[in-house]
Amino acid sequence: MATRPGLDSPCPCGSGKAFDVCHLSGQVGGSDILISKLVRDDDGIAAGFDAAFAKELGHISRRLASIGARLRLVEFRFGPEPEDKLKGRICGILSNALASIMGAVVLARSGLPLQGGTLLRATCEGINSAIALDRCPEQLEAYERGAFDSGKALSEAKKSVPYLGKLYGVMSEHFAHLGSLSKADWGVKPLERGTIKAGLTFMMLSIALNSLEVAVELTLYDILPMRRLVRRVDPSTYECLMIADTPLQALWDEYETKDDRG
Repeated sequence: MATRPGLDSPCPCGSGKAFDVCHLSGQVGGSDILISKLVRDDDGIAAGFDAAFAKELGHISRRLASIGARLRLVEFRFGPEPEDKLKGRICGILSNALASIMGAVVLARSGLPLQGGTLLRATCEGINSAIALDRCPEQLEAYERGAFDSGKALSEAKKSVPYLGKLYGVMSEHFAHLGSLSKADWGVKPLERGTIKAGLTFMMLSIALNSLEVAVELTLYDILPMRRLVRRVDPSTYECLMIADTPLQALWDEYETKDDRG
């Protein structure tokens, strides 16, 4: 077991400062705790994350770039007509959802994967809102006035993609309320390959990306030159290729049975 350094001992981080004015200060809430993390810790944590998950990061980066490019391609086509205004708002919502996924990756890379879950829940809410606006264009006025009902948006989105209801419920349980994930000490440290925490983090990112891509194709179906995950069955019915929720639920169940929750 590692011995805790004395107050006047050199800090183990290698800064050259005494432990009591370096990491101990941050541990007990010193005034420079945020700056210390940003300047001293983040680069090391991020470097470890990049090395451990290079393959996953490459995959996520390609998916984000593909979705972003499709949204930008569609945005160039919009004019002043009401139909274009609706699609423009939908593109804006989905672009913000894309940015939320990017933010979740940045937080995971900084040693804060649990906090990234809040952004992924926001991604789910944006996806539901975009689909609801597409299915109920008359709600655009309410959206513009800030009176858009997110509960009704979820109900409408579930009609098109039933899986979104369960996904939103699970994400809300853990990231809008104090679910089981919040009961463990995740700390500020790199994710380690092979741990349940890493599995949960990347499974949530994958599901968010999949859901966002489905929403993009569903709401912009007639505009996009090619669809990969959505197929129109008849004028009002679509088939969507969604990631099964079983792996995520299995990971959650396994996480809750672990004593160390590593």
